[in-house]
Amino acid sequence: MSTPQYSTQLGDQPTPVADAGVPQPNRLRRVLDLVDISRPNLARLVLGLLLLVLLCFAWFGNNPSAGGNGVSNWKSSSAAAAASNELNGSKTSGAPQQAVVNGWYANDLANVQISQNTYTAVSSARNSSLLGLLVLAITGELVIRSIATIQLKSRRNEGVPETGAS
Repeated sequence: MSTPQYSTQLGDQPTPVADAGVPQPNRLRRVLDLVDISRPNLARLVLGLLLLVLLCFAWFGNNPSAGGNGVSNWKSSSAAAAASNELNGSKTSGAPQQAVVNGWYANDLANVQISQNTYTAVSSARNSSLLGLLVLAITGELVIRSIATIQLKSRRNEGVPETGAS
């Protein structure tokens, strides 16, 4: 075993210089030893954090109420279209003018329907994203469990002496 060498480059305090022949402990291993986390639990922690980040993206990225297309606007928009239709309808005097007013009313209602369809489509996208994250979580857990089981079986097989059966 070699004696540690010291360097005084930084001033009064001698600092040990790493010996090339002595392997340095792995930093991750030291952290794992301090926290006392096993590798499968560390993998679960990493998977959980990844799923949490993806959940935030899926939840806030697929916000159906963004852009003013929320449910609360539908009733007021359809009420405004109906009031406008009543006002314009009372000023008509003949079939051609009534057809024009009815077309305006149909356009106003079509805008409400478009916002409802957009809301439904974005809600469906959010639901499918959340379902995909659920599938990813279950798959990740199954993979972690199977790897842990394989490692456990290989450790058991290493400790068992081989029998002479050929």
